[in-house]
Amino acid sequence: HVFGNVASERELKDVFEGENVVYFDIMCDGVDVSSNYKITYEYGAVSITKRPLYIQTGSESWIEDGEWHTNKDFDIIDGKLEYHTYDVKESSLTYIREVGSTENYLELVIFDELNQDCSSNYDPQIVSYGTLEIFPKKVISIYLFQNEYEYNGEEHSLTADDYIVVDIPDGLEFELTWIGVSMTDAGSITSEKINQNISKYIKFSVYADGSDVDISNQILLVVVDYGVDDATQSYDVITVKPKKIEITTNSAEKVYDGTPLRNDGFQVTIGPLVEGHTISLEITGERSSIGWDWNYVNKESFRVFDGKIDVTHNYDPTFKLGTLTVTTVQ
Repeated sequence: HVFGNVASERELKDVFEGENVVYFDIMCDGVDVSSNYKITYEYGAVSITKRPLYIQTGSESWIEDGEWHTNKDFDIIDGKLEYHTYDVKESSLTYIREVGSTENYLELVIFDELNQDCSSNYDPQIVSYGTLEIFPKKVISIYLFQNEYEYNGEEHSLTADDYIVVDIPDGLEFELTWIGVSMTDAGSITSEKINQNISKYIKFSVYADGSDVDISNQILLVVVDYGVDDATQSYDVITVKPKKIEITTNSAEKVYDGTPLRNDGFQVTIGPLVEGHTISLEITGERSSIGWDWNYVNKESFRVFDGKIDVTHNYDPTFKLGTLTVTTVQ
C-alpha cells in the first residue's frame, strides 16, 4: 500500500499564518483502499510573512511662491518583484508651502500581475527620506540682449556674454554659465517664454560673498527688458525674420496662331534661396488674342521645400510678373 493523491486544503499566496491542512489517499495497485484505514492528521504550521520593501524618497526644492509643492519620486532599494507594479498612494503625499524643510514621507500602493492590490503582503520601510524645501524668495533680474537675424538656414543663438545683470541682492555674486536661447526657423523667443521655463534656457551659479557653495537653487532668476523692471512686460529676445525673395515670372512672345501662349517658368531674381531648397509655384498667365498680358502667378500656391519638409514660413516672397505677347501675322 502507498500514499497517493496528496492535496492541500489551500493554495497559499498572500500573507498567512495557520495550519498546513493536507489530505491524501491510500492506494493498492491503483485502487483506493483508504476506507480500510482510520487516518489521524496532525497538522504542521505554515506561514507567509510580509515582504520587506526598502524605499528611498526623492528630494526637491522651490523658491517661495505661496503654492503647495510635493515630490512623488521614489526608488526601491531592495525587495522589489519584477512582476509587481509600484505606485505612490496620492493621499499619503507630503506637501510643503512655507519657507523651511520637511522629510518627504509617502506610501506605496502595489499591484500583482493580475492588477489586484497586494499592498497588504508588503512591509514597506523608508530607509532614506528625501527632503522637501522652500527657500525665501531672492530675485535676480537680468536683461538678455535683443538679437535679430534674417533666415539663412543656420542656427542663431545668444552667448553666455549676451546679458546685463539688472538687479542682484547685496552680498551675492552671479555667474551666467550658459544661454540656450537659439533659433533657426523664422519666429521669435520672448522673455515671457524664457521666464516660464527658465532652467530650459539659462544655467547660472550664485555664491554668497567669500563662499564657493552654489546657492542658485535658492534664487528666482527673472528676465526683464532693459530699463523696465517688470517681468510681465515681455520683449523679443531673439528674432529670425523670414528671408525676403523676389520671384519673376518668365516673359514670352509669339505670332498669333489661335492657341494660348503660356510660359510656366520663373526665376528667383532677389534672394537667393537657402542651398538645397526648391520652390513649387503655379503660373496661371496665358494669352490667345493679339496683344499682351501679365504672366500671372497663383500666390497661394507658393511653397518652398527642404527635401520633403515644407519650409515656406521661412520666406517672404514678392512677385514680379513677366509679359505674354501675341503679335500679328506678317
